[in-house]
Amino acid sequence: MSLILLLLIILLHSQTLMKQRIEKSKIEHQLHAEAAAFFHYLESEMDDTNQISISSGRIFFYSQGQRYDYKKNGEIIVREKNSSGYVAVCLYVKSFQASLVHEGIAIQLVLEKNKVKQQIETVIHYYLSGPLGG
Repeated sequence: MSLILLLLIILLHSQTLMKQRIEKSKIEHQLHAEAAAFFHYLESEMDDTNQISISSGRIFFYSQGQRYDYKKNGEIIVREKNSSGYVAVCLYVKSFQASLVHEGIAIQLVLEKNKVKQQIETVIHYYLSGPLGG
């Protein structure tokens, strides 16, 4: 009888672990999708950039006559266009770092949801246009 009870406990525990792994995998996928959407959104708006400024947790640039400001606000990154309101463009943000590199911006995000943490990095390339870029 105790062997059957032991096997039942092992089976229940393994099912719990499996559910936890599946949930963690779903969250990891969601965090990667969140970062990918943010990177795509930022890259599409930087298409014709002629001025870029980066400070702690903030990317500011002009593109096609529009002023864009991406900044961390609590646990989200928001995007302002021409200083008129904002749109949340990335959720679950623990850390947001950006730095200028040759013809691009290196971005490092740390996203976290339900104690699942992901660090995601990319370089977004741009071409400087207009009077400042050439």
